[in-house]
Amino acid sequence: ALDFLMKQGLVHRLASLNAYVGCDATGAPHDAQFLICDGCGVVAELNEPSIDRTINRGASRAGFTVNASVVEMRGLCPDCRDG
Repeated sequence: ALDFLMKQGLVHRLASLNAYVGCDATGAPHDAQFLICDGCGVVAELNEPSIDRTINRGASRAGFTVNASVVEMRGLCPDCRDG
């Protein structure tokens, strides 16, 4: 069932957490970036096209074609950082 939801662009798999999260931009499969708070565990989806373009340019220079990417960034959310 999770594979179906991923193909429909409804969930993303976060490898570092071994978990799935609902997609903020449903409707079509897409690459995404995630901000993961090490303090409280909140996950925020970040859809930054420039990150995807940079990944694809670098991969292309290496002769590689990217089919999908999930970028996970860990740190502290504003509440944990300021609390």
